[in-house]
Amino acid sequence: MKHTSTTISAIVSILVMLSMASAQKVDCETSYEEVLELFQDGKYSQAAALWEIAADRKEIYAHIELAKVAEHKKKNYAQAISITECALEVAFGSNIKDYRIISELQHRLHRDCRALQSSSVTVPESNSPLERCTPQDSEADQ
Repeated sequence: MKHTSTTISAIVSILVMLSMASAQKVDCETSYEEVLELFQDGKYSQAAALWEIAADRKEIYAHIELAKVAEHKKKNYAQAISITECALEVAFGSNIKDYRIISELQHRLHRDCRALQSSSVTVPESNSPLERCTPQDSEADQ
């Protein structure tokens, strides 16, 4: 009798652990469409949290969506630039064959740089993305 109750207790513990693990897995594996639907329903913070998880896993689409949120919803061009730069690093590091993505990211980066330069937002000297946006004089230009 004691052996049977110990076995049942072990099985219940395993089932509880598996259900907890599968709940976490669902959060990490929510589809792009499901997160986009959250965003479109106005649940911006929930969508952004899921995109951050995906961005940590080097999912390029998540970086793009986070950059869009920073640019269009928050009007935080410095943050949009930083996220876009991370997206470009991911794109170049993953050997993406679709160069349209890289081209679109570069276009986004330049647009956000122009917006940051024309905005009245003051960015601290240290860690200023504005420095990365300003064309540098190269030795070839001199």
